[in-house]
Amino acid sequence: AIDNHVAEYGAYETFDRIFIAHSWGKLHDLPNAEWLPCAHDPLHHFVIDEKRPRPIDVLMLGNPYPARVELAQAIRAAGIHLVMATGVVYDQYNAAYNQAKIALVKSSCGDVAMRVFENMAQGCLVVADVATDMEKCGFGYATEYMPYWDTDNCVAIIGDILNKYDKPIYQDVIKYARAAVAPHTWSARIQHIIDTVT
Repeated sequence: AIDNHVAEYGAYETFDRIFIAHSWGKLHDLPNAEWLPCAHDPLHHFVIDEKRPRPIDVLMLGNPYPARVELAQAIRAAGIHLVMATGVVYDQYNAAYNQAKIALVKSSCGDVAMRVFENMAQGCLVVADVATDMEKCGFGYATEYMPYWDTDNCVAIIGDILNKYDKPIYQDVIKYARAAVAPHTWSARIQHIIDTVT
């Protein structure tokens, strides 16, 4: 149940186990539900070249929800080079994020989106709105990602990152995030499901 932050799944009583991507929201209080967050695939989400320049300041791929569009507009208004798009998948998706310094995440409902895991593995500095499960996943404030609370705060944080991008204060966040996300793979999730139900 990857969208249990917004969706109700039917006929759940017919299953022995339900694995939900978010520890809160719909289904989380069912006795047969277990939190199992999203992940990344190291075959598709990785740093292509450690020394390759990252010419895009900020990248946000995904559905252009109004809140995301408004956030992107505010960042661009501050003179920051932000690329926002949809429909970029597979190798092109990985290649795109490998060109970005910052991966901007605006969740739809306070959820830890799949792209958080992917973008960390791709070597981006993740700037994300505060989500309930971030710390439960092992991603701490200003250690594995940079949190923001509102639009003005987001613009200010991104500006500071770009001014100090090459400094240890932010390069360490990227390094720690890549280490923290490494165990969060889809293979590990699948193995956990197999171990649980067999």
